Amino acid sequence: MLKNQVKGLLAVAAAAVFTTSAAMADVPPLTVSGNQVLSGGQAKSFAGNSFFWSNTGWGQERFYNAETVRWLKNDWNATVVRAAMGVDADGSYIPSHEDADPEGNVERVKAIVDAAIAEDMYVIIDFHTHHAEDYQAEAIEFFEEMATLYGGYNNVIYEPYNEPLQISWDNVVKPYAESVISAIRAIDPDNLIVVGTPSWSQDVDAAANNPITGYSNIAYTLHFYAGTHGQWLRDKARNAMNAGIALFVTEWGSVNADGDGAPNVSETQSWMNFLKQNNISHLNWAVSDKEEGSSIVKPGTPISGWNSSDLTAAGTLVKDIVSNWGTTIDTGSSTSSTSSSSSSSSSSSSSSSSNSSSSSSSSSSSSSSSSSSSGSSTGSCNGLNEYPNWTARDWSGGPYNHANPGDKLVYQGTIYQANWYTTTVPGSDASWTNVGSCGTSSSTSSTSSSSSSSSSSSSSSSSSSNSTSSSSSSSSSSSSSNSSSSSSSSSSSSSSSSSSSSGPVSSCTGVNEYPNWTSRDWSGGPYNHANPGDKMVYQNTLYQANWYTTTIPGGDSSWTNLGSCSGGSSTTSSTSSSSSSSSSSSSSSSSSSTGGSTSSSSSSSSSSSSSSSTTGSSGSAANLDNPFAGATWYVDPVWSAKAAGEPGGSAIANYNTAVWMDRIGAIAGPEDGDGMGLRDHLDAALDQGANLFMFVFYDLPNRDCAALASNGELRISENGYQRYVDEYTAGIMEVISDPKYSVLRIVAVVEVDSLPNLVTNLNEPDCAEADGPGGYRDGIRYALNQLSSLPNVYPYLDIAHSGWLGWSDNFSQGVALIGDVIESTDRGWGSIAGFASNSANYTPVEEPYMPDPNAQVGGQPIRSSDFYEWNSYLEELSYVQDWRQAMISRGAPSTIGMLIDTARNGWGGPGRPTAASSSSNLNTYVEESKIDRREHRGNWCNQPGGVGYRPTAAPHAGVDAFVWIKPQGESDGISDPNFPIDPNDPNKQHDPMCDPNASNSSNSAYGTGAMDNAPHAGRWFPEAFQTLLNNAYPPL
Repeated sequence: MLKNQVKGLLAVAAAAVFTTSAAMADVPPLTVSGNQVLSGGQAKSFAGNSFFWSNTGWGQERFYNAETVRWLKNDWNATVVRAAMGVDADGSYIPSHEDADPEGNVERVKAIVDAAIAEDMYVIIDFHTHHAEDYQAEAIEFFEEMATLYGGYNNVIYEPYNEPLQISWDNVVKPYAESVISAIRAIDPDNLIVVGTPSWSQDVDAAANNPITGYSNIAYTLHFYAGTHGQWLRDKARNAMNAGIALFVTEWGSVNADGDGAPNVSETQSWMNFLKQNNISHLNWAVSDKEEGSSIVKPGTPISGWNSSDLTAAGTLVKDIVSNWGTTIDTGSSTSSTSSSSSSSSSSSSSSSSNSSSSSSSSSSSSSSSSSSSGSSTGSCNGLNEYPNWTARDWSGGPYNHANPGDKLVYQGTIYQANWYTTTVPGSDASWTNVGSCGTSSSTSSTSSSSSSSSSSSSSSSSSSNSTSSSSSSSSSSSSSNSSSSSSSSSSSSSSSSSSSSGPVSSCTGVNEYPNWTSRDWSGGPYNHANPGDKMVYQNTLYQANWYTTTIPGGDSSWTNLGSCSGGSSTTSSTSSSSSSSSSSSSSSSSSSTGGSTSSSSSSSSSSSSSSSTTGSSGSAANLDNPFAGATWYVDPVWSAKAAGEPGGSAIANYNTAVWMDRIGAIAGPEDGDGMGLRDHLDAALDQGANLFMFVFYDLPNRDCAALASNGELRISENGYQRYVDEYTAGIMEVISDPKYSVLRIVAVVEVDSLPNLVTNLNEPDCAEADGPGGYRDGIRYALNQLSSLPNVYPYLDIAHSGWLGWSDNFSQGVALIGDVIESTDRGWGSIAGFASNSANYTPVEEPYMPDPNAQVGGQPIRSSDFYEWNSYLEELSYVQDWRQAMISRGAPSTIGMLIDTARNGWGGPGRPTAASSSSNLNTYVEESKIDRREHRGNWCNQPGGVGYRPTAAPHAGVDAFVWIKPQGESDGISDPNFPIDPNDPNKQHDPMCDPNASNSSNSAYGTGAMDNAPHAGRWFPEAFQTLLNNAYPPL
């Protein structure tokens, strides 16, 4: 049991510890500023490992020693470790439990903490339980002891509650945390404390809604397991950060939430991208040789000296991530620990060799400049990589696919230096500085210097009429937590005041107007947020971001109201120096002028204007990288009313769904009044205040040539192509080219399932005819030429789905055919914004329990199972990412984006698996592990899927959005073979794949899986709508 005399010696011991340890604190203090955790005043994301439960007799306590900590630092490059002291259960800290060993558990924690301090690492002291509120007195006693011993060391982080269960934040977790924090702060006034949140530390939004305000330097715990937790939890985390709280991932796994199963590699990658972009530190669970998926080493492995054969699948993945994370601790001199430290200090330029094989994704701070040199030469280009021979990669062993801050590349005889993590063509945007042409002279100097973000921060310097920017900040080799950049930056992420200024400010000319965001998460990504110091106008009021935010300006504490916009002649003053937040915000040296002179602004993605995004505050919807980013999405009032009228339907009734223009008559509106015309919808979008409208362009002659349910009205043999040109396309263009709609971002999903039919179904007579003159190629070429002529229209060409073009031959033929069509248009690759996948289909975004199609079960790869039939793509995400890369390789711009229809591919409900199967029979394993519950993957008509991921901009790298192309509740086709004619579209037929009593047309051993009582395609199908709600995932 705990020694009672500890309490009596607290004051004396604390004084002694602090006196002797101050000089030994060789790591910078961790401080919270806004929604960021700073290390020595800089926002950084650290990576490391959590030890397993410390309980005596559990078998993992042997790793609690200095040798393992030393190995993790030196071999894995870990910068932080976590001692997870087992509080309850057998062999734990609490004396009332069987075989309790409080002294042993405390000694193990001390061994880890002492080792981490000796190794100049950060270390988390974790009260590891799901029921800490039951042990409040014991927690206080424990943390008083820890604060007394270690409160003088900047290395130490306190975690008073590992994972609360589904209990109240307001009434249970927060009061408990405040009691423990009070005890800690009586001894240690300033070390970082990370507070657990409800639902296994997932409900960070609950903490954000009612944060702890009585104490400083508080962050909040976020836990995730990639096999279970996806985009919905990242959305929750982003919302919490927008509300102003800082997050720390003290535990994560690449496997399922139960700690077992195979690693979900793709979802892990998505999580790592998110953590890197938001400067969130993280520790992987667990340093353990227990025989379960989350352990990093195999049973019987020694406590250090591990080689690759000692690592589990999770361990191999985690080592790759941690060892290549790239963030280091600045040791040697510690600054004072203050929770209000500024993060806008000037940081030195981190120039790396262009031949570097760095696998860090972008962790070093850099001095960034968006001003180009004026043609001077810089010396020989010998030894520099020439684009597209990239200098860096995301993971060790991964492809070289980007440049890191400071890397140099040669392009067309000119040297460019990356300002931040970038994948764009050198010189094409603000992520590059033109250093000069290859020659012999000295290089030019750069202008605006960034501050201290993890991979790139924004520094904007705007001057008034007729003056040019003259900011030139000197780089400093060390950053002070209270210093500000000498260029133009005085605003930092610590300035979280939401007070309003008095009176009007100067003119808002040149400042982006919401929702035209100023910054993006990575080079080439969508403009989707504001960085600290960025200004935006909303409802004629000027706001400045206090930290990384995606909320409406003035909507919460992430914004400061600078005052109303006046009619003055000068632009807003330069205060937007980004400090600690985004992983790829931009540097802008802008000299905006008025009174007849032109702006001398350099290309910028922050504050004033952008080279590839919106133009100032005009609200233009033209030429955006990602039209979905920062948009207000239109809600179809017809569909919304139908959805809201169904039981439970209000849960999704206010989301965007695509409007289908599937016949000439639909442009003006259905004759029976069941819907609205195109102009009616666009007018409704304006009335709603929306600025994004999505519709499906869908009326090719011989449409749906291999099926019957969606047969179109036009026939090639009956002058169909000319009618497609003169009546359908011209009718749509007449409407959308109306100048009043130029403020709308109009997304057109072009001809669902069309060109893929020319890859696989030429045995069908209608498809063979569609492969010739006046067919699909000619029709789509013409449509893209017309649609792309309007700068606010964004065509996304349909590419079917992974269950259609996923086989290697189909994939390569599809890339070739579709690429040829695009390249034959008037604007080539400029004729499309990207590609749309899974339109009106059911293939899931991920298969969480089968991340590797080549994984062996019973000696056979998963992809060889009856369900997958040797298809390498089990889900959509890897399919669209590989498709995108294949198109980039043949000439598409690196900014090309992908859409995934997630309207019906959620596959939740009681039938959803919760873990991978344990069967050694391949087909049994697949059937018990896959979330796609279809009997056959080719089943496409009225399947019992579920509402999938909600419409979301930029959910993954290269993916512009998750969208709902097929509105839930609309039928795929009529189930009755003795069908009545649809008066709106008499060409629609019955397809046997929609008959629940028929066999699958491609394999008669399987049924169709279609639901009964279905009406014609596009007609309202209430039973299907209810099924989709019941099977929603994430749950509604």
